[in-house]
Amino acid sequence: MDVESMPVRSRILSMLPSLQAAERRVAEFLLQHGDDGGDLTVSAVASGSGASAGTVVRTCKSLGYQGYQQVRVLMARDRAQRATPAVAAMPVQAAATAAGTATEAVSIPAPARAHDGNHVFGEGAIRHALTLAGRMPTLMGMLSVADLDAVVRMTLQSRRILVIASGLSAPIGMSFVSRLIRCGIDAVTFNDIIDQHIAASMLDADCAAFVVSGSGANAHSLSAARACKRAGARVVAMTYFAASPLTALADVSLVLEPPDFTFGQELKDVSRVALMILTEAIAAEVERENDRSDTAFTVVSQHLDDEAD
Repeated sequence: MDVESMPVRSRILSMLPSLQAAERRVAEFLLQHGDDGGDLTVSAVASGSGASAGTVVRTCKSLGYQGYQQVRVLMARDRAQRATPAVAAMPVQAAATAAGTATEAVSIPAPARAHDGNHVFGEGAIRHALTLAGRMPTLMGMLSVADLDAVVRMTLQSRRILVIASGLSAPIGMSFVSRLIRCGIDAVTFNDIIDQHIAASMLDADCAAFVVSGSGANAHSLSAARACKRAGARVVAMTYFAASPLTALADVSLVLEPPDFTFGQELKDVSRVALMILTEAIAAEVERENDRSDTAFTVVSQHLDDEAD
């Protein structure tokens, strides 16, 4: 997706790790004042961020824009398009209705109440799930249809798929491979980082590798990704940050908007739900197009036993 088409907020979040200190202050000021989009002059941004007007312009160029005036126009566009989700007092029944289950509606005011009842934690959990579900269109807003199309075709045409995922992303790699092999794709992943690197070195030009890394900077994943490149395989990056060591070496980068945290917070916060949903979406398209997926039904049927009477 080109820079002009994506929300300014998404672009800033994905580029924060690559900015210099002064530029980061400008970028964070723009994030904090997104609702003022279009109204702030370059002088106001400079004053509010403690930077010079030149730094404001340089920051915008570092983000991939022509300058601040373009950012100003795009922020005004984003503000006009932005829908305000009514999450503050969303009833629990909304979730139950979506699941086809009747339940008593419970109003959940925000912020969450103190421990004043038996259902506070449950209400908070449902609120979080509904909020996250409502944000999915935004989190996916940076994806390019052309890139996704290329990735699905690459998956279908590759002799073997290696999924590289370490640390907090490792469960996503395992789930993705499980989905792909049920779609008739020869896919593998490894928990051991040395096995992962060896497997990467054994690929060739007819193979492809998905590298899942929220930060785009995991040393083990990067090492395996470089081995894939040396072997001639194509590399697909799946990450939250557009300017990262991983995207620099990948053939195709699928970048999602970071879920409201900085690069440092990303390293300790464990949420990878957006990346998980992306792998599910890719697998669904692969399954729809691959005529080998019926094999999975045959194999699974051999592992099901009738219950004893």
